[in-house]
Amino acid sequence: MENQKPFYIYLDSSDYSILSDPRRYSHEYKIIRERLHDWVEAGDVCIFFSQVLLAEMAPITYQNEHLAQAKAELLFSLCRKNALIAPDRLITFEVEKLRGEPHDSNLPYSYDGIWFQNGTDTLPSPLARYEIIKSCLDETKNMGLNRKQRRETDRKIKKCGAARLQAQVKQQALSLSILDEEIQKNLHGYPLKKEDIIIIMRYMAGVGGAQEARAAYRRSLSDSRWIIKWMYADIKRSKDFADGIRAPGIKLCEKICQLRDSLSRFNTSDYLSNDFLNQQNRRSIEQVANALISKIGSHDTSVTINQLKEFCPGLHTMLAIFYSASKSSIQKNRNAPKSSDYVDALHAIYAPYVDVFRADSSMAPHVKQYAPAETQVVQKLNQLVPTIERLLNK
Repeated sequence: MENQKPFYIYLDSSDYSILSDPRRYSHEYKIIRERLHDWVEAGDVCIFFSQVLLAEMAPITYQNEHLAQAKAELLFSLCRKNALIAPDRLITFEVEKLRGEPHDSNLPYSYDGIWFQNGTDTLPSPLARYEIIKSCLDETKNMGLNRKQRRETDRKIKKCGAARLQAQVKQQALSLSILDEEIQKNLHGYPLKKEDIIIIMRYMAGVGGAQEARAAYRRSLSDSRWIIKWMYADIKRSKDFADGIRAPGIKLCEKICQLRDSLSRFNTSDYLSNDFLNQQNRRSIEQVANALISKIGSHDTSVTINQLKEFCPGLHTMLAIFYSASKSSIQKNRNAPKSSDYVDALHAIYAPYVDVFRADSSMAPHVKQYAPAETQVVQKLNQLVPTIERLLNK
């Protein structure tokens, strides 16, 4: 495959669970893992992770930490720092295309592990430095101050003013150690590794530039293994992160169940016909898409389905798949809606941007129906290797 772009792959979250679980070690799964690793090493394929994948991996209890870490290790070894940008950033990118605004065609892909939403890696502003540094340094154990000395320090701070304080803070920042537990405690809400904490602290003290500090922040954020480990330090925070992806699906599922129950009471089947539901889905897709687009910025006219397909394929695929799954649950003799349908549809926002897209058995038919024809949708994990082999041998 010399001088040829590698094939882009997006795996289902269950794949990482199955392929990393020692209880499921089998010859078949061993072969799949080995082939994926070999193709990645050879540069034949490029496997991507996303914010949605990490949210599904986020622990919500303190149990099975070893399994979560194993999943994170597998994800990191296969994907490395290859990420597809967060859904909010991808939708913004597509809307810019729709409006004819200049855009970077490579933007959906990040090879530096930038999986997070806009603003996540924003550093504290200079205005916030004083209080952050003061609260950290005043409590730092290695200062060795007793109560009287701390009071005297506070008095001097108020007296000497910001300029002298900044000079003192800079001097103290230069002597910071990654072993200072108080510093780590004060920054516990930030997903920072020990070696990056000092760089951030020194930046906030005015020692070092913003570019270096932002690079340190991103180093920690882009390491999926570290992010999972960091989440286990605070399960509540981890649940909040996971709920940001899962909670909307639960609410939507409840509404669809209510609609399903209401329609089931009608004696006529007109409301459950394919034509009726297809029209409703089309209308809903356009309404939701236009609402999202209007939040991002003004647009002169309402966006049609065809425009969405051409300029916003990720947004269209996501919405179409969700409403397609909802339609199946509404019609008679179909499975009840699941809260995971929303998350599955959110994964599918990336289907137009990869060559091979893994989806579970219930969602794969919907993805096949609405994803671009050139995207290979794989319904079963054991079909993954043959699918990639066919692409490589073309």
